[in-house]
Amino acid sequence: QPTMSTVGENQLQRIIRDLHDAVSELSKEHYDSGEPITDDSSSLHKFCYKLEYLLQFDQKERTTFLGSRKDYWDYFCDCLAKIKGANDGIRFVKSIPELKTSLGKGRAFIRYCLVHQRLADTLQQCLMNYKTTCEWYYERSPFLKSHLNTDIINHLYELNEVQFDVAFRGHDLDSDWPTFARKTMGSAISPAHAWKPPSRCSSVNSLVSSYSQVFLLINLFTDLLKKKKNELQMTINRLQGALSLKERETGNLRTQLQDVQRALEAKDGQLEEHKKRIEEELQHKSVLEEQLNGKMTELSTVSQKIRQLENLNQRLTVESQCFQTQAKTLEEYKNQCTSLMEINGKLIQTVKRNEESGKELVQTKNALERKLIATQASERQLRTRLELAGLTVENQNLEECIQNGQMNSEETEIEQLGEKSISRLEELNESAAVPQENKTTTSRHLQEASESSRADNGESTSRLALAEAQLELNMKEVSRLQEEVMDLRAQLLMSSEERMKIQALQEVMESSREDLQAQTEQLKSQVEELNRRHVEELLRCREREDTLVKERDMEAQVRAEIQINLTEMREELHELKKQNSTLALENREAHEALPHRANTETAELGVHVCMLMGQNQEAQLRWEELSNKLQELPMEAQEEVETPSDMMEALRKDNARLQEQLKQTDGLPEAMQKLQERLEQMEEEAKSVQEIRQREVDTLKSQLSDEAAHHQNQVQSLNGELDALRKRLDNEVEKVSSLESKVLELESANSDYSQMIEKKNALIGESETIINQKEEQIKNLREELALAKQSCNELGVNLSRSVMEKQATELKLSAEIDDLYRTKKNLEERLIELIRDKDALWQKSDALEFEQKQRAEEQTDRDVTYCLSCRNQFSWMLRKHSCRSCGRSFCYYCLSHETSFHQGGGSVRCCKDCFSQRRPGHPDLGSPVRSAHSPISSPTRTSTPGVPGKMHCVLFHRLSVPFSVEDVVQFGDKSRELFIRSSCYSVLLITAAHPGLTISWVFSSEPKSIAFSVVYRENLDTPLEQAKVLIPLTRCNSHKETIQGQLKVRNPGEYTLIFDNSFSRFLSKKVQYKLNIEKPEVCSGSDCST
Repeated sequence: QPTMSTVGENQLQRIIRDLHDAVSELSKEHYDSGEPITDDSSSLHKFCYKLEYLLQFDQKERTTFLGSRKDYWDYFCDCLAKIKGANDGIRFVKSIPELKTSLGKGRAFIRYCLVHQRLADTLQQCLMNYKTTCEWYYERSPFLKSHLNTDIINHLYELNEVQFDVAFRGHDLDSDWPTFARKTMGSAISPAHAWKPPSRCSSVNSLVSSYSQVFLLINLFTDLLKKKKNELQMTINRLQGALSLKERETGNLRTQLQDVQRALEAKDGQLEEHKKRIEEELQHKSVLEEQLNGKMTELSTVSQKIRQLENLNQRLTVESQCFQTQAKTLEEYKNQCTSLMEINGKLIQTVKRNEESGKELVQTKNALERKLIATQASERQLRTRLELAGLTVENQNLEECIQNGQMNSEETEIEQLGEKSISRLEELNESAAVPQENKTTTSRHLQEASESSRADNGESTSRLALAEAQLELNMKEVSRLQEEVMDLRAQLLMSSEERMKIQALQEVMESSREDLQAQTEQLKSQVEELNRRHVEELLRCREREDTLVKERDMEAQVRAEIQINLTEMREELHELKKQNSTLALENREAHEALPHRANTETAELGVHVCMLMGQNQEAQLRWEELSNKLQELPMEAQEEVETPSDMMEALRKDNARLQEQLKQTDGLPEAMQKLQERLEQMEEEAKSVQEIRQREVDTLKSQLSDEAAHHQNQVQSLNGELDALRKRLDNEVEKVSSLESKVLELESANSDYSQMIEKKNALIGESETIINQKEEQIKNLREELALAKQSCNELGVNLSRSVMEKQATELKLSAEIDDLYRTKKNLEERLIELIRDKDALWQKSDALEFEQKQRAEEQTDRDVTYCLSCRNQFSWMLRKHSCRSCGRSFCYYCLSHETSFHQGGGSVRCCKDCFSQRRPGHPDLGSPVRSAHSPISSPTRTSTPGVPGKMHCVLFHRLSVPFSVEDVVQFGDKSRELFIRSSCYSVLLITAAHPGLTISWVFSSEPKSIAFSVVYRENLDTPLEQAKVLIPLTRCNSHKETIQGQLKVRNPGEYTLIFDNSFSRFLSKKVQYKLNIEKPEVCSGSDCST
């Protein structure tokens, strides 16, 4: 797999290289020829094949819904369909119906991008959409590798300067790329302007039967015009292409100018920055030189100090050894001091704890005394209450027994009451330790009551009810008494617990006293040892101070000697530098050794602290054990208190058994007596136990008070001893701190000297390296300055060239813009004139259409077979004649009036109505007006005064084609063509030597309508302004239908048919016409009709 991937990458790189070669060949070809590249170029074929291979390389196979394969065209659509501006090419390619496959559409899109110089931009926009490219291509594709796709896009951007003339249609792009350029010679004639058959609609003149059509000359003329038109279109296209090229070149030049200006500005900024840097570096160099000089002077002083320091170093080595021994002794003192301080702290804590425990014991003692007093008072009250309750119960029971002695029937009920009272007494015994005397009395009374009740069974039921009520009251009092007994019991338990606590505290206090005594003895011994050591250290310190003073004096002497021997020492500076390096290393080692020693000391102190912490934890564990023992003591006391309660429970069980035996046997009184005896014994035992406990509490109280006083005395004595120890410790700590400060000062002086030596050496080395670096930087900056100056000169030359070229192009563009502006103004003026002419012509055309409609209505009157004036039928004797003014049919006699339509023209026969309208004094005289009665109208031969002037204004470009009668006869049925340019007109001159001929014509025009007129002149010498207008200039819809007309020659001369296109300023017209001349059979006068 890796070999395959490497092969694929090599192949891709080779294809990208081939693509780059093709792009460079295309740009070179365009630069050499100066013309756009067409399909004839082989380098274009190579470029297209390579680009298509890259677009299809490692592409994922995708198919449409119908199964046809998708290609890179669909990839372009997915990427560019929603981007405005970029989707113009996609819409254009989709509009081409010739392309069927996705491959062909993709090729057409690439050709479109090449023509519009947008191939690199479109491909970059596609590659920016990374998600879609991943969906369309696998990992091996060059478009998913950043370094490859950047190379491809950079190569394609070179094609933006190359112009392409490539056709989008006319090639089978679905099969392959085109290999030749297709040359077209203009488009064919559109089917919209083809020949149309003649319709039956009316024309300007009267319609006559069809004539022969001969127009061979016109066809030849139109062919020539077509060729000229195609040539003109080709030249226009070329000029437009050249214009677009120039516009693009100007845009490119502008962008290049802007880029050059930006680059120049950037270079100027860089130059200024370089100048500033050079000035700063020169200043820095001068500063460094000054520093060097200063440092050289300092070196001399440093060399002197080095010698001094060497001597000092030797002395310091000796002192350091002494200090090491001192440091060891100091460490020992420190350890001892810390241990003593910790022991002292522990003693203080124990003393405080003892004081607190003593206070707590006193408080508990007072509370217990108060509780004892309260319990004694409550016992007395209970005893008095129980005695009173017992007496009342006895009296009531005796009375009940006397009253109920006669009732034998109720013996069973009394027995039940006795049993209930016994069970209640047992419950009282379980809940509280009531005094034994009350219980025995109540039990005796109950037994006596039961005996008397058995003896006296004859009392009434009323007395029993009273007894029951009294019993209920007694039971309530008993329950109240039981609650009080429970409270007393709880108080007894609390007092027993407190006694146990007091005993435990006494034991703890005794043990703590022993510990304190032992610790005080240890402290005394340690303080004595510390005092001895302190005195020894003081003596040593004094000796060291004396030695230091002597050394200082020696140093002063050495300094004086050094100042004398300064000159000699400068020569030996180089040798001393070497020795200095070795000394610096030794000094560093010594300096590094000092923090190491400090670390070791701190580590030892930490170990000692850990030991003390362990001892503290052991003391805490002992304290917790003692507290647990104290908590266990009240539990044991509770168990001791609960033992009589267990005995009471056992007695209760025995009582229950005895009651069962009483029920079974009749020996109840004997059992009761035994029970009473047992109860008395238990009460006596309880009293003895209470008395013993009270005695123990009193003894404990007295012992606690004695011990508390003793403890207070001991604590006071210990506090005094501790204060004395603290003062001693403070004094010793102050002495140790003063010694440490002196040691630190000596060490700091040593370290300062060593640091000074190291700094000086480092500064010398750094200054030398900085000088070398600055010299190299100066050299580099000089080289960069030279290069920058060269680049500035080159850029200045290029700028001047570009400015000159820009000015030239701007002048050319301004001249072209002025020309375009002038042409625009001329076109606007001509447009305004055309709009005015158009309005006038539309008015005329509306009038002519109205006349045509009227003539179409009146055309039916031409088939009249009788005279409209005298109503006589026409025959071969009475011939039909038409009026020259209105065109209606009359006989010869009714058409006897003569009038003239033109000034200086000949007289014409007309009807009576027309004569009356045109006689002198009539307002409408001299204008061709139709009468209201005449159904037929024909154009007159009189010339209106407005027509010649118009003809003179409009007809300023003329193409005249002269024909004789014989030439027209030879035309036959063939049609001829006339090509009339815009704003021009064409003239057909027909010379008629003899009157009586009929000239007929048929014509049609393309692509729009044309104006038609017929004029008569006697000779060619007569000017056109004096010609007689037979048919006035009218605009005919000859592009929709064929126009037919005829003219009867009365006088010999020149008859001119005018086809006018002067109203159209832009469209040229093509007229197909047919001419025919016939001789009349019998004709009286010359008639002219259309």
